[in-house]
Amino acid sequence: MFSNGATPTVDKYFLAALSGDVARFPFGAGVRGGRRRRPVQRLGPHLYACGGSAVLIRHGTREELEILGSGRFDRGRCYFLIDDDMRALAEDPDVPADYRLRIRRRLMNEIPAILDMCANVAGPSEQIISAYPSQAGHLLEPCILRERRRFRHFRRSRRFRMIYAGTASHMADFGGIAPALADFCAAHEDVSLVTFLGKQAPEILKNRKNIRHFRPLRWPLFRRFMEHASFHVALAPMRKTAVNRARSFNKFLDHAMMGAAGVYSAGACPQIDRVIEHGKSGLLVDGPAGRWLEMLEDLYRDRALTADLAVQGARAASRAGSRRRVRDFWRRRLGIPD
Repeated sequence: MFSNGATPTVDKYFLAALSGDVARFPFGAGVRGGRRRRPVQRLGPHLYACGGSAVLIRHGTREELEILGSGRFDRGRCYFLIDDDMRALAEDPDVPADYRLRIRRRLMNEIPAILDMCANVAGPSEQIISAYPSQAGHLLEPCILRERRRFRHFRRSRRFRMIYAGTASHMADFGGIAPALADFCAAHEDVSLVTFLGKQAPEILKNRKNIRHFRPLRWPLFRRFMEHASFHVALAPMRKTAVNRARSFNKFLDHAMMGAAGVYSAGACPQIDRVIEHGKSGLLVDGPAGRWLEMLEDLYRDRALTADLAVQGARAASRAGSRRRVRDFWRRRLGIPD
């Protein structure tokens, strides 16, 4: 499996499932890969092509948009894959202002041009797909990058290791449980918490000996980190916003890769609520931040329960995030024979 410097969306919705069909070098159609020629070209970081079909994933550079609009492709066989509700992001006051500005510019300029060239839109939720009523909509959920099969860290590690793997763009979600996390970490010296928020971490969680805030990593490095990391608990708090309602169950797959029992906000993201069986493959927390503290105390006291949630969560993530499902989706639409 290869990433080739891709983005999370490219990897999770395309490359991880189709790596055996994609030439490993840009503009590499016909390059031999193993015993057969690989039918899919990589025309840029976000643009892939197979014959007269094309897939543009989340964003297009100027060069990619020029290629897409060159007349080489059949508009009816071109797909725009998008995994966020862009209008909701642009209007959410808790999203960083510079990011909202970039999204607004894309909505005004780039996305209309993309839609003129792509008759199809694919995304992980009906909320996203319905935002493009003039395009044919296709529901596509992400796949897991690596299945977790070993959970020895539950036997070997004396520390109770937690991670928040979100970015600073989700700070409003994470900040809501920061006081509860501060209390939990203060109460237990053998607890540790890791984030990748760097200097943007909540003040209440800074300067604590058992909490570390690493600087954000570029995607290829962070993917490698997740593939080799081991944690007991992974946190995904979410407010009930339009942005979160449109999200995929992506975090559930990430948490499973790291061997962690996932803890999520109930009712904020229907896609997560659907794939998690509360108390079996993860925990769904409903109510104020104090409920998070109660849940974490339960997991801390009952390590066998935490380990079972992690194991069952990994199995559920492998089913929900099937790479075969994503591969079959694209092979049918790109006309790649079995």
